[in-house]
Amino acid sequence: MKSNGKRAMKATASRSGKLKAASRTTTKTSSDKRPVKKATSKKRQVVKSTVPPKFRELKRLEAAEDPRFWELRKEFRDYFNNLSEEEVEPFLEGLRHPYTDYLAIELVRQSWRENPVSIRGNS
Repeated sequence: MKSNGKRAMKATASRSGKLKAASRTTTKTSSDKRPVKKATSKKRQVVKSTVPPKFRELKRLEAAEDPRFWELRKEFRDYFNNLSEEEVEPFLEGLRHPYTDYLAIELVRQSWRENPVSIRGNS
C-alpha cells in the first residue's frame, strides 16, 4: 500500500518495473450516501380552462374595441346555452375572469330581451 496523503492506495507493478497506483472506483462520501431529499412543494390543483379556442380571442378583441367582440360574445352565450346539462357545471368551473363576466352579461341581456318586466320588478 502506498500512501497518497488522503487515502492509502494499492500499488501495482507496471511492465517497466515501476510501481504505479491501481485504478480505483470512487467511493461515496458521507454526503453522497445520504438519500436525496425531494422537494416537498405543495402543488396547486390546476383547473384547465374550458373556454373553447374560438372564444379565447374575446379578451384581445375587447381591448382593441373591435366590433367583432359583440358578435363573438353572443356566440359564446349561444355555445353555453347549447351545452348539455352534464357539461354545464364542469364548463362553469373552468371559466375564469373575464369569461364569466362576458357570459353573465350576455345571459342577463338575453333574459331582459325575453321578459323585461321580470328584471325591473313588478312595480
